[in-house]
Amino acid sequence: MGFNSLLAHASVNHLHFHLWQAPEPLYAMVEDTRTKPNLPAYSELPEHPVHNFTFELSTVDGIGQFIDSIWRVIEACHSGEIAHNLFLARVLNHKSNHGLLRAVLWPRRSVYTPKTVGSEDKIETGYNVAVAELAGMFVVASHEVAAGMCQATVLRALTAERVSEEVIKSLEAKLLD
Repeated sequence: MGFNSLLAHASVNHLHFHLWQAPEPLYAMVEDTRTKPNLPAYSELPEHPVHNFTFELSTVDGIGQFIDSIWRVIEACHSGEIAHNLFLARVLNHKSNHGLLRAVLWPRRSVYTPKTVGSEDKIETGYNVAVAELAGMFVVASHEVAAGMCQATVLRALTAERVSEEVIKSLEAKLLD
């Protein structure tokens, strides 16, 4: 399940949940997490090119804390006017062999321009980086766009969505209060 805030680009559009079933587990579902170096109460996908906050729910007893932790980051993004994408999926914890719910929130650069995909005259990139793409599934405009993609172009597209270190430090400071 995914959500795109205002100005967070969108494969389709903003401010509602998107549900889909991926043919294969997405990157955000299978990568290991680590504690964030500057925020010991939060985790992250350390190898993802875009700053992120990762939350995991392994038992129903922790649902309140799970929701509160996610909401705290969302509120900090709102107060700092930081666009963000949120992804939730059930994943298999390979350490305990139990399912868990993982949420990943990506604070990201705000997008003020219209989408380029779908133009009758020209498709500039062939995709927009939103929640599905950040999670690991690129929704592209055509077979030609897909054929032209490689790891370097995907990494470059994802990295372009990062907010500055200054913005991340400001967000982390809000979460430390």
